[in-house]
Amino acid sequence: VQRILPQEGDALKTGQVIAELDAAELQARRDQAAAQLAQMEAGPRKEEIEAAKHDWEALVAEMEQARADAKRADELFAQKTVSATEQEQAATRARTLEKNVAAAKSRYDL
Repeated sequence: VQRILPQEGDALKTGQVIAELDAAELQARRDQAAAQLAQMEAGPRKEEIEAAKHDWEALVAEMEQARADAKRADELFAQKTVSATEQEQAATRARTLEKNVAAAKSRYDL
């Protein structure tokens, strides 16, 4: 706000201008918003795409290991070498990583 026009105690009328805004600040905000919009419309940057790809690939490797661990836990549970809790934890970890991989793939595909 650059200036407030009515004085304290003045009666106001409908449509009356009560303040003058600093146009320079508004223009700067508008320019900043336009720049952000242009950046969003341009799509993701190469670095963002590479980072998303790396995250996805790392999660795929982790998921494959978790699946192998879950399979091994099933075998050990059948032999009564591990508890049902340990077996379920391994299976849950594998399922969780499968969902994380799907989410990472979606981010990468954007």
